Amino acid sequence: MSLRVAVAGAGWVSAFHLAAWKSLPQVELAAICDPDRSRAEARAREFGISRAYADAAEMLDAARPDAVDIA
Repeated sequence: MSLRVAVAGAGWVSAFHLAAWKSLPQVELAAICDPDRSRAEARAREFGISRAYADAAEMLDAARPDAVDIA
């Protein structure tokens, strides 16, 4: 069973959240968002996340995650 997780927030603490999620084999990091899209894109590159957004509602609508981690 796989759990699709989206992360809201790409600030400094998100690196710790993302590293923890990435360490779990049953978790897929589906998307990340931050009002500063460039920060979301940087974290996406760093952690191999295919989608980055500036708007949480847009991310949730497009990615359809099973869970959201608010960092």
